Amino acid sequence: MTQVLIIEDDETLRTVYEFVIKKSGYTVATARNGQGGLELLERFSPKVVLLDMLMPVKNGMDFLKEAKVRSRFPDTAVILLSNLSESALLEQAIKLGARETLLKANIIPADLIKIVAKYVN
Repeated sequence: MTQVLIIEDDETLRTVYEFVIKKSGYTVATARNGQGGLELLERFSPKVVLLDMLMPVKNGMDFLKEAKVRSRFPDTAVILLSNLSESALLEQAIKLGARETLLKANIIPADLIKIVAKYVN
């Protein structure tokens, strides 16, 4: 079964994302911040990571810098979900290994399934 890691500090969003993705047949693990996400990345080996940018402890950028996704986890797609629209920051996230950046405000839960499916096939 395909594994998806959700790293999101907002409990409501994390719960909704987890519910929608699990309902579609994926195995899901969640973390409240980038530090927890790094720990799960090693053990869980997800195919897709849905990553928030602004979080306590370690933010999304810190996660990307430390995870070194492209070199250590080349088959893992990191999708950045944020309400930040600062293009320089989003470009840096792509350079650090994110495959795509999406504005949370534009995403409805059903879109998450399409996003995950895009990277598991």
